[in-house]
Amino acid sequence: MRAGRIDPQGVAPTGRHVTFEGFDLHEYRDGRVRRLWICFDMAAIARDLGVLPPIGSRGEQITVKLANLQTRLRR
Repeated sequence: MRAGRIDPQGVAPTGRHVTFEGFDLHEYRDGRVRRLWICFDMAAIARDLGVLPPIGSRGEQITVKLANLQTRLRR
């Protein structure tokens, strides 16, 4: 198990344990990896670490409202 910062986001260690699922998609050409996609749900990990509020919580509702306000202000 690795402990420490999550790069590049720079989240400081919380001491919490995180388990997540994801997948790797490999594309090969001439026996060599041409492309590699690594996909997982970073928002779920952020919720486990306490960086994002839980789904359906008041904190999430406020976060969504602030994001929508930011979108409106950019227009």
